[in-house]
Amino acid sequence: MERPLTLSALEDAIATHCAAVLLDARPASMFTFVGNFASPRPDDPAHPDCAFQGHGPGDNAHGPSPTAGQRARRALLARLLGACERELAPSGIRARVLAWRPCGAIVYLYRPDRLARSLSDPRTSRALGQMGYRTEPRSPGPFCAALLAQLGARFSCAAGLPHEMGFFLGYPYEDVMGFITHRGRDFICFGCWKVYANPRRALRSFSRFKRCARRAERLRSSGATLADLARPVIPPVTGPPRGQTIRERTGT
Repeated sequence: MERPLTLSALEDAIATHCAAVLLDARPASMFTFVGNFASPRPDDPAHPDCAFQGHGPGDNAHGPSPTAGQRARRALLARLLGACERELAPSGIRARVLAWRPCGAIVYLYRPDRLARSLSDPRTSRALGQMGYRTEPRSPGPFCAALLAQLGARFSCAAGLPHEMGFFLGYPYEDVMGFITHRGRDFICFGCWKVYANPRRALRSFSRFKRCARRAERLRSSGATLADLARPVIPPVTGPPRGQTIRERTGT
């Protein structure tokens, strides 16, 4: 069933699927905003991941040209996503569509500074370079934009989700490479991703992401905007009661 193309629907989807990014618990996240944004290729069967709401395979770049209706829906979603990005700009969060697919648009939300640090890790950078990515160092915004453009070009409805996608979602290096090496088998445990090393660290991350999702849901139901969710939490100022000096308060 196609989602309504409204700002409220998009904001709800972002709050639901990207809570950990909004609350600064991970560098990036993505989801499929369900809708008819591209025509399937005649030689490609519908992919089973098309309706999956946490990840999704990629673009239909080599398929038929989009219809007038699909182009209109793309333009509208792009405008709505731009409005969300402007709202989140003070918190340093960016948003983009990675790919347009018959089953929906792959929406990606990220924090450039955090993502750049993750992708600049020597092991990750070397692995991406071996996969054909150009990883020349530059400032966080352009660095992430260049790599994401290369990632978007690799999405293919027939090929499925690029295995290196885990790097762009902030997954640990060992787990991304373990998934690639073992072809998704022989994992220790799984949650948001399949774990091949340090399960305690992964389970702590899974638990933290769930807490973020619950908090975002609670705040959203109370009327919080995306900007409210992404606003840094300022700890309360602690000090002596008004009219009382520190010496009087501590008895020194």
